[in-house]
Amino acid sequence: MNAFRSSAGRDEIRQACRNLYSRCPVPVESHFIDTGKFGRTHVLIAGNPSGPPLILLHGASNNAASWFDTFSILAGDFRLYALDVPGQPGLSGEIRPHFTDGSMGEWFENSVHRLNLKQFHLCGRSMGGWISLEYGFRHPESILRMILLAPGGLAVFRRTFLFRVLPWIILGEKGLGRINRMIYGEVPVSPEFASFTLLMYRHFRPIFEKVPIFPDELLRNISFPLLYIGGKKDPLLKTCRSATRLRNLTPGAEITILKDTAHAIRGQESSMKKFLLGDKTGE
Repeated sequence: MNAFRSSAGRDEIRQACRNLYSRCPVPVESHFIDTGKFGRTHVLIAGNPSGPPLILLHGASNNAASWFDTFSILAGDFRLYALDVPGQPGLSGEIRPHFTDGSMGEWFENSVHRLNLKQFHLCGRSMGGWISLEYGFRHPESILRMILLAPGGLAVFRRTFLFRVLPWIILGEKGLGRINRMIYGEVPVSPEFASFTLLMYRHFRPIFEKVPIFPDELLRNISFPLLYIGGKKDPLLKTCRSATRLRNLTPGAEITILKDTAHAIRGQESSMKKFLLGDKTGE
């Protein structure tokens, strides 16, 4: 199934993406890389050219603009690569990779190869967290440090979320604000993002594929430094269960649970910077 309802709708979303990217708070370069059967993958590149590379992977129904707060804090120390996942409302190709057939991992592996990065930090939120872990299991030697922000793959999706949002979905565009508040909680939603969400509702088909849960054996063998940050009020993912699995299976992982936070993790850039810099101060 095509990710977009029509070619005209796709073009409207992509123009809105370009408008969002033009508002990046730091100087940024827009590039396209060839990722084989997945078409061209769009990458925003910013930050210190001599700093260690940091790849950023956004969540479902989102794009590289979700990292702009991170750009502002980390650009001075790192070379940042924010990818648009194909089949999502960004500027990459329309072919949507999947979790269960290995194509999501294949796409990201192709991207790393085309970026010619041998070792790098990796940070993913939600769906991007799943991609990060899956790649880290297969290529641990490539990972300097990894940050997971409300990642998929550690605990099952909350089925109750579907029942909570169904009445608001039925209301159509009038219910979008309420759904956003469930997901974003107290995180402010800018007018630009609210407008973009409306475009997605009209023209984009979200991914509803079941996200596989990683087995204990893989989590037990994690060797790279890992930081997990989740929201206790996450309506989508079971944060406490995810954190418990990591504590039991990956004792070296650093775990932060934000008690008043939903699915959207924002405002944690200082902690992320401190973790990525290791023994150096993050201030």
